[in-house]
Amino acid sequence: METDKKIPDDEIDLRGIWTRITFWLYYPFNLWFNNIKTSLLFGVFAILFAVALKYSITKTYRASFIIRPNDRTEKFHLRIIGDLQLLLKQKDYEGISKALNLSETDATKLVYLETIHPAIKYTKDSINCTEVFIEATDYTIFFATQNGILNYLENNPYFLKIHELQKKQINLEMKQLDVDLLRLDTLKHLQLANYNRINVSSNTPVLFSDLVNPTTAYTSAIEIMNKKLTLVARQAFLDNFQLVKPCTIIKKSHWPPRILLMCVFLIPLFLFFCFVFLHLKTKRDTKK
Repeated sequence: METDKKIPDDEIDLRGIWTRITFWLYYPFNLWFNNIKTSLLFGVFAILFAVALKYSITKTYRASFIIRPNDRTEKFHLRIIGDLQLLLKQKDYEGISKALNLSETDATKLVYLETIHPAIKYTKDSINCTEVFIEATDYTIFFATQNGILNYLENNPYFLKIHELQKKQINLEMKQLDVDLLRLDTLKHLQLANYNRINVSSNTPVLFSDLVNPTTAYTSAIEIMNKKLTLVARQAFLDNFQLVKPCTIIKKSHWPPRILLMCVFLIPLFLFFCFVFLHLKTKRDTKK
C-alpha cells in the first residue's frame, strides 16, 4: 500500500505544488485576520503618514503652453530649452533669472521644465508644435516664465538674425509698395482728368500721349494692395515662435496628490510591513 502512494522521481507532484501555492497565498491573510488589531494599527499608521505627507511636502503647481515655430522643420529650439532644463537641474537660479529675465526669488520657485514634441515620436505629424510644461511652487510666476522662455528663444543669436533679416525685408518691400501706390494714384488722377480726350497735353510728365485701357492702373493698384496685406500678415507673424496656447493658471496643486490617492499606495505598503513583522514574530514564537 505504501509503495502505491509513492510518486516516482521523474514525475511532478501537482497536488503538492498546488497545496504550497494556496498556503502561501492564504498565509498573509491568515496572519492579518488572526492579528486584526495589529493589522488595523498599521492601517491607521498608513493613514496618519499620508496626512502628514500631504501637509508637510511643499505644494507644486503645473501649467503648460504650446508654441509653434514658423519653420515647420525647425527643432533646434528643443536643444535651447534643454539648456534651461540643465540650469534648473543644477539649481543655478542666478543663470535662470538672467536667461528668463526673472528675479532670483522667482527663479528659486521653479521646480521642473519639460518639453513634449509629438513630431519626434510621430514623424508623420505635420503640426510641429511643442508643449512646454512648467512646475513651480508658486502659480503666479507661470506667465512671467512663459514670456521669459519665448524671449529667450527669440533672442538666441540664430533666431535673432532671422528676425532682423525678415524685418528689414518687410520694411523695404513696404516702402516700395507705398511708392508704387503713389505713382498709380498720380496716373489714375491723370486718366480721370483727361477722360474722353484722345490726346494728352504735351506738358504732362508722361511717356505716352494716348491713354489705352484705363483699368490697368486700377488692377495694378489692387494687386499692390494685396501684396501690402500679405506684408501686414507677415509683420504679425514676424516672431520665429508663435504662442498657440498660453498658460492656464490652475490654483489646485499638482503635488502632493490627494490623501485618498496616497492611502491607495501607502496602506498596501504598510500592510506588507505588517506581514513581515507578524511573520518574524510568529517564527520567533515558534522557536520558543
